[in-house]
Amino acid sequence: MAPKRAAAASAASSSSSDGGALQEKLVRLFEELDGSATKEALEERMSGTAPKGALMAALNSLLAIKRVAISKTAAGGLVFRLQSDQSAKRARTLDGLTAEDRLLYQEIERAGNAGIKSKDLRVRSNLQQQQVAKVLRTLESRGLIRSVKSVAAKNQKLYMLAGLEPSVAVTGGAWYTDDQEFDHALIQVLQQASLEYIARSATLTATAQQVRDFITSSGLIRGKPLSLSDVDSVLQSLVFDAKLEITGRCDLSGGGEGKEYKYLQFDGASLLPIKESPLALALLAASYSDDEAAEEGEEVEALLRTLERGEQAAGRPR
Repeated sequence: MAPKRAAAASAASSSSSDGGALQEKLVRLFEELDGSATKEALEERMSGTAPKGALMAALNSLLAIKRVAISKTAAGGLVFRLQSDQSAKRARTLDGLTAEDRLLYQEIERAGNAGIKSKDLRVRSNLQQQQVAKVLRTLESRGLIRSVKSVAAKNQKLYMLAGLEPSVAVTGGAWYTDDQEFDHALIQVLQQASLEYIARSATLTATAQQVRDFITSSGLIRGKPLSLSDVDSVLQSLVFDAKLEITGRCDLSGGGEGKEYKYLQFDGASLLPIKESPLALALLAASYSDDEAAEEGEEVEALLRTLERGEQAAGRPR
């Protein structure tokens, strides 16, 4: 019996391999035919390559995985149409959904990472609120969509596809906490760190890119990536506070131009060294997990050493 089972397994494996090769040939043929062909055209072009039964089996396999779709011509004939991998994946995702499910899914997909409210879905789909709520539960249970809250309307849900990250307009960006509260402490710490860095540079000037690189490498902020525009907005706020000024534009190392900020004044009462800042220490402590807490002091010391190296290079003793 064992030899028979081995022979059967070998035959099945060979058949599967042959079927896969035939599917690839069909895909290449569709591409040569501008993506669509009738059954007769496929049989004619594939004659001598594979038996008609094997050809139809390969075509049915492509239909099953949505790589090929069937459509009707104006004359009522059937045409097989090749779909892209992305379209095939989307078709498999929607497989088994009702017409109402598909309608709302498409509206949510169209909204992108800005999301859409259930009220707007009801208006666009012309469905009753009860129907909309049922469809949303179905799509969420299948992991196709998810709900998020917007900083603009915390008590209202927005719906978007499960694989999307909400836009900055929804989350508020770096300036909001996970609870969607405006993070005043974070901004104050970033303002202080920016002033410390620029005040201790050799020329008392720096670009937003240089300040961002310093903040990123210092480890002062964890778990919240800052974009260049985020840092630039912090520096702009310091310009409004008359602690920095924009001296002009300079060439950046990566190409292009950027604003250059110059340090204006030092108020010893208001600008504590970062090591002594309660906000900075609290923010550092909050950013570490329990097993990382012992390293907090080392992070602060590393930050100070970075600043001190800037002082020494500038010839400005502490």
